[in-house]
Amino acid sequence: MCLFSYAYFANSAVRSLTLLEKSKSELAEVRATITDLETKRLKLLGDMGIERAKSLGFVESNPTFVKKGSSQSVLSLRN
Repeated sequence: MCLFSYAYFANSAVRSLTLLEKSKSELAEVRATITDLETKRLKLLGDMGIERAKSLGFVESNPTFVKKGSSQSVLSLRN
């Protein structure tokens, strides 16, 4: 009975991990597709100005740029 239980739970764990990895892969593909579609949409809309960017939820902040020799630089789109 113990051997049967071990085999069952080991099989369930492997199946769950496989499904998790497949889901992560599919999620990455969906995110890439969404990003591509958003880019195409913005190109179709035309010019992107400050007012338009603010209406889409972007905020002005003090950006941090990557600098040569800087070990703690951060890039961010939104705060």
